[in-house]
Amino acid sequence: MRLSPVRIVLGTLACLLPCSAMAADGTVTADGKSGAQIRSVVELYTSQGCSSCPPADALLQSYIEKDGVLALSFNVDIWDSLGWKDTLASPTFTKRQRAYAQTRGDGQVYTPQAVVNGMMHAVGSDRANIDADIRQTDAKIKSMRVSLAVSHDGDGIEVDVPAWPVAKTAAVDATLWLVRFTPLVEVEIHHGENSGHKIAYHNVVREIVDVGHWRGEHAVIKVARAAVADCRPGTCAILVQQGGTGSIFGAAWVPGLSGI
Repeated sequence: MRLSPVRIVLGTLACLLPCSAMAADGTVTADGKSGAQIRSVVELYTSQGCSSCPPADALLQSYIEKDGVLALSFNVDIWDSLGWKDTLASPTFTKRQRAYAQTRGDGQVYTPQAVVNGMMHAVGSDRANIDADIRQTDAKIKSMRVSLAVSHDGDGIEVDVPAWPVAKTAAVDATLWLVRFTPLVEVEIHHGENSGHKIAYHNVVREIVDVGHWRGEHAVIKVARAAVADCRPGTCAILVQQGGTGSIFGAAWVPGLSGI
């Protein structure tokens, strides 16, 4: 299903749970720092009102299980007029999807749509094209990737972003996004194109929050407790993204905090 611009709302969030961190393979490290780096980010734009979306929703789980991949589900509201209002959708996510289309310059907005590393898109149920996009974008950003270190500092978290490993003449003006998501949500749909079906949604994004900006120099960016909500291991991540909806240069898990 198709449509076509904009930006993400800021939000405040508060954090519970253990002082350990989530590695990209799902393990928890003892030193309070994020584990293996995330190499690719796959964002699935989906809708409960889209009959072609359930295969993509199911496929996303296989990417969640891949080492080095952060796979996220963004429910959008563009099909709410078809008889069923998406219970997980946010107009913020619809704006993000449209902003991607504007940034790429192709105007392509549809569901299910997979956006890979902020750079390329494919039909969300098309594994072959998504895999090809992962390979191509990984090669493109290999020389630009930054390895983030995320740790708790007693008053929230801090994100250590190294200097950008490219020529100083290359401009970078990146947004640091804090993404908060729920690993699994099952929804019974009673009307619209998917009426009568119970659909499982994986890594369902609840909020994406601008927590800082980075312009290529080594920086340590602090994120206060009030901005880190419900960050259990495996439910929050940091993205470093050119301009907000451009290439994703780096991503890392957020450690859970205790005593909050």
